[in-house]
Amino acid sequence: MTLTLDHLVFGTADLAHGIRWMRAALGVPPAAEGRHPQMGTINALWRIGSAYLEVIAIDRAAPPPPHPRWFALDTDQITDRIERTPRLVTWVVATDDMEAARRQSPRDPGPARRFYRDRLHWHLTVPADGSIHHDGAFPSLIQWPQGVSTPQATLPYSGLSLAEFQIAGAPELHNDLKALGADHLITGFEPASETGFLVRIESPETGSVHLS
Repeated sequence: MTLTLDHLVFGTADLAHGIRWMRAALGVPPAAEGRHPQMGTINALWRIGSAYLEVIAIDRAAPPPPHPRWFALDTDQITDRIERTPRLVTWVVATDDMEAARRQSPRDPGPARRFYRDRLHWHLTVPADGSIHHDGAFPSLIQWPQGVSTPQATLPYSGLSLAEFQIAGAPELHNDLKALGADHLITGFEPASETGFLVRIESPETGSVHLS
């Protein structure tokens, strides 16, 4: 089983605002946009080297799903945080063996559900209540089926690269990342009483961009 960094998830209360915010920071427009009909969400994507980032929001034009949305987007925990400005709310790790990764995870990641957007489809772990572990610092798991052209492969390269991805939090979080086998996917871990992220992206337009 191998694990790789798939993407970073930035939540926003309004996608148009989130796109403007991220474009101003990175100096680069999104490479793709899309909708997730099963979850009632809408997003925009930027490639950052071998991974990508998404800005995601509730799709107010779509009917609400009959279940909680992913990444805790329905909860006060997240809606209060992203009300005024987009925030990094969680991250996603790709695996080539979903069942082995789920068994190895020290936290119940939820079932691996099949999702689709346009011509893409994938399996992603989502707990029944849509929750996220360790305030989002513990990742969800994704598996792209063989033959599917992933966003990393199809999004045009615009010179953006992920230079740093650090997580802060309690020792229990660090232990859980080690148990999953995902601790090598971050550039550092800082012991702290509160969970947090530090992301640095190198942009050909705006230089070194810190998104904490």
